[in-house]
Amino acid sequence: GDFQRPGKVGVQRQLHPGDGMCLRQREHHAGQPLGKRSRLPHVGVAIHHAGNAAEQVDCLAAGRFAAGGYLCAVSQVVGILIAKAGQVAIVPQKLLLHGPFTEIYPAAIDYRARELGMQRLNEAYAVAAALGVTRMIVHNGWLPFIYFKSWQAEKGALFWQTFLRDKPANFELCIENVLEDEPDMLVDMMRQIDDPRIRLCLDIGHANAVTAKNLPVTRWIQRLAPYLAHFHLHNNDGSGDTHAAFDAGSMDMQEILQTIDRCCADDVTYTIEAREPLPCLAWLKAHQYL
Repeated sequence: GDFQRPGKVGVQRQLHPGDGMCLRQREHHAGQPLGKRSRLPHVGVAIHHAGNAAEQVDCLAAGRFAAGGYLCAVSQVVGILIAKAGQVAIVPQKLLLHGPFTEIYPAAIDYRARELGMQRLNEAYAVAAALGVTRMIVHNGWLPFIYFKSWQAEKGALFWQTFLRDKPANFELCIENVLEDEPDMLVDMMRQIDDPRIRLCLDIGHANAVTAKNLPVTRWIQRLAPYLAHFHLHNNDGSGDTHAAFDAGSMDMQEILQTIDRCCADDVTYTIEAREPLPCLAWLKAHQYL
């Protein structure tokens, strides 16, 4: 909503990263060559609302989106995906489910609030399991001025590990930033998590909208790199979460993607979360990412 103002990752967790050094910089210091990700093979689009879901899936079927791209859907529209499945090659491995996020607060003091959140997330997991989907995006649920950051990190780590306790070994959770105004509180939480299935999703638009001007989003990427598995891509001018196109905001998207290339594992995936995804896909193609 709008508001104002395993693999290599598992190994890096043991390092307790704090210096912001990128993965590829580590590889370079180890005597291995630096890589260059000139294309984005793991980019997809988001279906945001039930009202436009059918239209967006129709666009997929018509070949207007990247072939073989990933698709991220909120749980309310998976029925439309199922109904449209015959028109477009949607495979579970390339479908990410965005779990419910309103009124879900892992650090809630009232145990009944935590129970409600757990119930809603388990309902979303049931949908994912029925579709064969093994990755779910969830919001971290931090409320500024309500929960101390250290409390959020401790209780969030406990909540998410409890949620995954009875889930299959191949089911992965990506925790997304929303109102967090700096990345260190997420680093603190991840250091307390002992489950390689729990990783992070960095929403660069959220970070840009709530972060101080002297903390660029590229710094978020550098700081969180060892834990990042997924990105939500969209732009804004820093004053609000407008989910604008890549060329309609204050972030330099080429710099963002270059930083991801330098710092993150090769298997990170992306969802275009702009309200109008087609201009973003055109931008990616024009800059030879597609």
